[in-house]
Amino acid sequence: MNDRAERDYAARVGLAKRHLPAAMADVKQRLRFDGEVHTRLEDTGEYSLLASGLWELTVRVRGPEYLPRFQHDITFRTASNSSLKVELARVKAGEGSLLWYGFGMPDSDAIQYPTIIDLDAFREALERNLIKEVTRKPNGDGTAFSAYDIRHFGRTGLPIVVSTAHMFIPSVYGELERQEKAEWLEQMKKKQRDEPEQLGLF
Repeated sequence: MNDRAERDYAARVGLAKRHLPAAMADVKQRLRFDGEVHTRLEDTGEYSLLASGLWELTVRVRGPEYLPRFQHDITFRTASNSSLKVELARVKAGEGSLLWYGFGMPDSDAIQYPTIIDLDAFREALERNLIKEVTRKPNGDGTAFSAYDIRHFGRTGLPIVVSTAHMFIPSVYGELERQEKAEWLEQMKKKQRDEPEQLGLF
């Protein structure tokens, strides 16, 4: 890992660690979960939240400087300045189950526009060409990213958005009744029991 990659990694860890308590509280509220949650720092500089036997989720916190222009975007790295496998390649390869995505605030530990994405549904939409990236951009430092607008996800007919703070964007938890929510969590539990090799987090 070169000096620039090390600085980027340290910045991601610092941002994620600062906002992790708020992200965890938001996840538990959105998934209606009051049990114990464990954390794990990944090699990408992001944290994973694990509720044993129920769900695993990756936390991705974006910096506040991205909020004004990109509040509706979910971004994935497509090129890296380190030897790590990039985020979008990992997703397409079947890694990850749930992704929490939000923006950290500069003057507090609060987060804005938190959204939980079902990565299996997102993968299916990519494979069927139901969603397209709205931006593909190099950063000038050896990294690059692709961005997807969550306002387009509802058009796919797939349950990509599990829950979101964005207004007027449909989500699984925004539309399901209590019984169906329980069934959805049971499906996630069965998925992680039957397909553990597909649930490596990135």
